[in-house]
Amino acid sequence: IPYSPTEARFLLASDPSSTNTPHLPYPWLNTINSIQVHHIKKYLQRKLGTNGGANTFQIFINVKGTKIILSSLSRLSDIQAIWPSDTCVTIFYAYVRVGNVA
Repeated sequence: IPYSPTEARFLLASDPSSTNTPHLPYPWLNTINSIQVHHIKKYLQRKLGTNGGANTFQIFINVKGTKIILSSLSRLSDIQAIWPSDTCVTIFYAYVRVGNVA
């Protein structure tokens, strides 16, 4: 399906190594590529019903076996720029205690 260069389609998945991170019922998202990671954290807080605030999630990507933790100011367009073009963008989240978040 063709889409605009300003759009982003990605999979928002829970950290596969975390035993206490809940899964989203609908992990595929479509949005504009200029949103920042802090918007994703707020989305997760709303959808998963956490009450610890947006900083209770660590957001990261895994590129060629390297885990890259994203800052709250990272943009989806930045992620798309480094993502291998032949695969779907997958952004992972893990539920963490406040104080242990990047």
